[in-house]
Amino acid sequence: EGSTESGGKIRRARLYVSGSLFENFLFKAQYDFAGAKAGIKDLYLGARNLPFFGSVLIGHMKEPSSLDQMTSSNNNTFMERGAGATLDAARNTGITMYPRFFDSRLGWDLGAYINSNETASAFDFDSEYNVATRVYGLPWWEEDGRKMFYAGVAATHQFRNEGTTSYSGRPNTSFGPRLIGTGDISTNGNNLINISLANVIGPFTGQAEYSHSFI
Repeated sequence: EGSTESGGKIRRARLYVSGSLFENFLFKAQYDFAGAKAGIKDLYLGARNLPFFGSVLIGHMKEPSSLDQMTSSNNNTFMERGAGATLDAARNTGITMYPRFFDSRLGWDLGAYINSNETASAFDFDSEYNVATRVYGLPWWEEDGRKMFYAGVAATHQFRNEGTTSYSGRPNTSFGPRLIGTGDISTNGNNLINISLANVIGPFTGQAEYSHSFI
């Protein structure tokens, strides 16, 4: 699929507005003008500083998944995310809560979503649904994160009800064709798991992840 000829493109071109109201309410609206899937990235309203629940967002946002996927593209080590991100659901429309404990050293993300694709361009109440959760901890955190260790695990169940799922990926670049693909696979559901580790010691950074899809 696609061409392997040389070329150029604008990888990301985004405009957004975000803010807070009365310290306890927040919002964000972000639009991406680059690529063939230009459209909404983040579009949500939320409340924060809630007892136990921490923050709660409603709208279009990332489903909690791998560390690589949850890290902003502004902070990627490389221009593209790793190949394992092929299994991540990325953004969908729904609700997410973000309880935090022990001065935010322990986090729990939990949400439910309706499939509306990455740019929130279309969905209806017959669309498929996902539920996702992520638990992570920072057992070591010093010097504002210049020295730290992260460990996290994430799980997602995708309800498919005699539907299909598929995966395809490029070789860690947004240029050129998708070199691997599964085609459509009939399924009633799909379970995804991810285990993530990261270590920072001054200028040294190491990160490893394992992802698996049980169709």
